Amino acid sequence: MKSPFLISLKEFMQARHYARKTIKVYLYWTVQFIHYHNNQHPQKLTNTHVEDFLTHLVVNLKCASATQSLALNALVFLYRDFLEQPLDIDLRFRRSTKSRKLPVVLTPPEVVSLFPLFHPTRYCPINLCTALG
Repeated sequence: MKSPFLISLKEFMQARHYARKTIKVYLYWTVQFIHYHNNQHPQKLTNTHVEDFLTHLVVNLKCASATQSLALNALVFLYRDFLEQPLDIDLRFRRSTKSRKLPVVLTPPEVVSLFPLFHPTRYCPINLCTALG
């Protein structure tokens, strides 16, 4: 990171004792925002540019709502705390309806089909076969 702007943003967050992961994520979304707008300085960008970027995340990149929220939080911090030019409260952008990916799990019949493969008293702390039975 050679950009004086990004270095000062990082130092600003460090001085306020932000967690390392928060700093990393906020810097990431700030860089993505700047790149999306052809490397223009954020001070030259408006609420409309923020709305456009957040909509782009959903429409073109198919981001989940949690991802879009992280990007929004990073940009709100950037403008409100660092640049001291708060964004409008009523930003109008397309919100993600995509939820978090759920883990792939076994169905109840698939779990039951695994029981015969294990000796219930040797591999299980309790006898699951009778507990579920």
